[in-house]
Amino acid sequence: EATAGSETRNKLTLTTSTAVAAGELVQFQVLATLPTATPANHFIDIRTARGGTDLDGDQRASWTPQQAATTGVKVFPNLLDVFDFGLPDLRVSLADVRPYTSTWTSTTVTILFQWYNFDVSDSPLDVRVLAPPTYQWTTTGTQDTLITTLEETGGRTTQLELYPGAPTGPNRDDANILYLMATQDFGRNVLYGLKAKVRVPDYTPGTVDNPRGGNGWYMLFGAGNVNLNRRWAAARADVATAEVRRVGGVTLSYRTSVALENNLVMVTFSTVTPLSVGGRVVLTLPPGFAHGKLQGSSCAQDDIFVLTAFPAHQSLPATQGQMTRSCATTSGGLATFTWSVLSTTLGVGS
Repeated sequence: EATAGSETRNKLTLTTSTAVAAGELVQFQVLATLPTATPANHFIDIRTARGGTDLDGDQRASWTPQQAATTGVKVFPNLLDVFDFGLPDLRVSLADVRPYTSTWTSTTVTILFQWYNFDVSDSPLDVRVLAPPTYQWTTTGTQDTLITTLEETGGRTTQLELYPGAPTGPNRDDANILYLMATQDFGRNVLYGLKAKVRVPDYTPGTVDNPRGGNGWYMLFGAGNVNLNRRWAAARADVATAEVRRVGGVTLSYRTSVALENNLVMVTFSTVTPLSVGGRVVLTLPPGFAHGKLQGSSCAQDDIFVLTAFPAHQSLPATQGQMTRSCATTSGGLATFTWSVLSTTLGVGS
């Protein structure tokens, strides 16, 4: 529950109904109104207490708990000074949300944005795209080229380039920040965009498995002298698929090695994130393999054997009506089995 006193409207007290264990990740969201001007002390003070006695605290909590991997020092020691008008329309999409350690390739991030209320005529601008902590931008001057002419913007070119002298590459503590410079003015009601490459982490940021920061995507526009009072406008993006997707712990075995014999392939795996309605599990067989038959029926599955051999696992389909199975052959001649989720989300686990 949350309470806010009339005289101290900037103080929020949260009371837990259960004990919070050491090392436990705690998350909450609150709605707040920003002040009309940046206060002299614009840091968040967060602390824990019991029975009126302070237990511990951090008087200078930053907007994100992201920390340097090697030293533990906060990458962002200050809150962002954001002036009144933020960026009203910011959209981010990822071509592939599988981890880099699964694909060994960076995925393409598409960023679209536009201003509604006014023209931005302060070029050059300091522009930064902040991916969630543990994401790593790989766009550099010689690798994974920055693309600024997009079909999504009607072929319009957005005048963005890598910020001169700013750090690039994935091997740095702030590798989730893409430093850019805008050399053009931005007109209102005009869609701009860019594409860049990023490495996806093993687990979704903001979860127990990856607690170094939240799972938010931000874009910042800074105007004014960097050594004086640079003014910032910022926005958090809407991301259609924000969770890292992966299947892990995959094992495969089969009953016989005799060529041309009807075989029984046994596959087990675990999911990192739930597979919602409309999702699919696809098993693709190697070249030369074909769909076998069970009791004269092709595209078959031995459900009784699965339940007996793997009693602790959830079988596909779990129950009739929740999932459906189909078989097909790709254009390259590979046999595939596909399980489609119809009515009940496939949960995390084996």
